[in-house]
Amino acid sequence: MPRSLAATRILVKILERIDDAPNVTTGALQSTVTTSFSNAGFGVQDGAALVARIPAEQLLTLDPKTFQKEARDLADVVVVGEAVSTFSSTLSGEVIVHRARLNLRAVDLGTGEVIATVSLEEKGQ
Repeated sequence: MPRSLAATRILVKILERIDDAPNVTTGALQSTVTTSFSNAGFGVQDGAALVARIPAEQLLTLDPKTFQKEARDLADVVVVGEAVSTFSSTLSGEVIVHRARLNLRAVDLGTGEVIATVSLEEKGQ
């Protein structure tokens, strides 16, 4: 019998950076992705529980089987990734253009398999 969406626990942790600026508060993308899953009917878990077990900087390179071992009791699917905005150029005086890069992957913790990946890169116009 298929599992209902509400019974599928999804944990989302997206590391967000703007030009490696330590004093800039981010979280807009994490919030948007979490809200989208929640609005679609999934049970969304807090990513802080995962970071308590696995340092945030290791999440981007961790193999799926380790995710399965470390987080299976926290969620059914883990969505992790990185969103980075970096300086690209300056146009006509004070107009600054940034380049944005997003990498996400979803790991099914039941099988330890990567079930989806997204990689995007865009430059402001």
